[in-house]
Amino acid sequence: MFEVLNGIMKRNDAKEFIKKTKFGLIPGGTSNATFKNICEDSKETYSPEAAAYLICKGQSRGMDVTEVEGEFFEEKVYSILFSSWAIFADVDISSEVIRFAGSLRYTIFAVLKII
Repeated sequence: MFEVLNGIMKRNDAKEFIKKTKFGLIPGGTSNATFKNICEDSKETYSPEAAAYLICKGQSRGMDVTEVEGEFFEEKVYSILFSSWAIFADVDISSEVIRFAGSLRYTIFAVLKII
């Protein structure tokens, strides 16, 4: 979703395009907070099947887009849900070694990274 959004925002008509376009999101990884929020809002279970069902229903939800720019970026970066300094991605990737622990793995590795 991040890459799609940033590609769209490079268009000359980005603001108009994004207002009139709907996107369907089917989760395919371990970190899908955007879709988890949509599921909570829709009272649906978190699954690819639920995602397809919501897309077929045509259910939509407006989302804010954050624009980030600074001296460390070559160009503006756009984000949905939140912006952070890589700790979330670092915890996600590092915690793969204890995937058997389920979602507890994120808490364990977040505490380790912060310490």
